[in-house]
Amino acid sequence: MLLRNGVTWGEFAEIGKEVFVDVARADYGVQGRPTNTARVALMTGLSRHEVTRVKNVLTGASSRDEPAPNRISQILSAWHTDSDFLEVGGSPRVLPAVGEGASVATLLRRYAGNIPHGAVMKELEQLGLVEQAATGFRVKARQYIRSAADPDLMRQAGVALHDHGTTIAHNLDANRAEPARFERMATQ
Repeated sequence: MLLRNGVTWGEFAEIGKEVFVDVARADYGVQGRPTNTARVALMTGLSRHEVTRVKNVLTGASSRDEPAPNRISQILSAWHTDSDFLEVGGSPRVLPAVGEGASVATLLRRYAGNIPHGAVMKELEQLGLVEQAATGFRVKARQYIRSAADPDLMRQAGVALHDHGTTIAHNLDANRAEPARFERMATQ
């Protein structure tokens, strides 16, 4: 679900850090006070510096860093902005697969990281972002965002996952004061 909606590992990891810090601060404090930074760091495995950064995001003292664009977006953006891959007028060149100077191989060496170039090109073609032309490859899009999900469906999925997770956490807690909760699901 996350991949389908364009959530990268970095974004997911940041959300995970926020949840860990939030729960550790709120649920494991002493005498009704939020847990201190050192204890949160010990509990979560994050450094104290990272706990402070995340805590500042959660309290609104600072904002989230802009997520790094995914590799596909980086490649498309470079094809449209890096002067080595542009025509004299500023439009993206049709690039040969290999060769000296401007080529798909050169573009991918610079912007695809260590991802195999064949896999990158196959994905770009399958997504309809590039097409093969008579003299090489033509880029068809400047940016790429995976299909946006319906916000109401995402909210509904989040509520269902929260309720399910809360029930599981309650039932797994050996020190719970209440009896285990009954877990059920209705379908049409």
